[in-house]
Amino acid sequence: MNKYLLAGLVALVVLVCLPAAVSAANTVLVSGSITGYITVDVTPPAGVSWGPMAVGTKTDLTTADLSVTTTYPVWHVNAADANVSHKGLMNDATTNFNLTNAFQISNNGGIGWTAMTGTFTNFAQKTTGGAGLWPSDIGLQQVIVGTDAAATAYSITVTFTGSAG
Repeated sequence: MNKYLLAGLVALVVLVCLPAAVSAANTVLVSGSITGYITVDVTPPAGVSWGPMAVGTKTDLTTADLSVTTTYPVWHVNAADANVSHKGLMNDATTNFNLTNAFQISNNGGIGWTAMTGTFTNFAQKTTGGAGLWPSDIGLQQVIVGTDAAATAYSITVTFTGSAG
């Protein structure tokens, strides 16, 4: 009888331990990370050509567009002229002439203008619920005075940089 009791006790221990062993063999490890992205596109990609410019104020509110695509709920885009020697000024690379007045951009339909002599912080931004696609117009403006030297190709490159937060 002791043999049967001992065998039953061993069988009971095996049955109790068996589901734990099977459960451990059927587990799955799930891992992952949340990554975000922000893409800033400016159109037209070839830039904006104003052709011949004359004394006065040249304003363009419709040609250049900014498009931000992001997964971040909070983001901003800054605009700046990275050139150091003639920061914020349209320049003719051949003659090295600069226009007198700083080039300006606007993010609100030309109601306000910011000179590109520094960084236009938060040209575009979202502080909540910013994931998705966000298009906006870029206003361009240059004041040309009679004392500006005639040159064949004044230009400026404004760089738009997006960041989370």
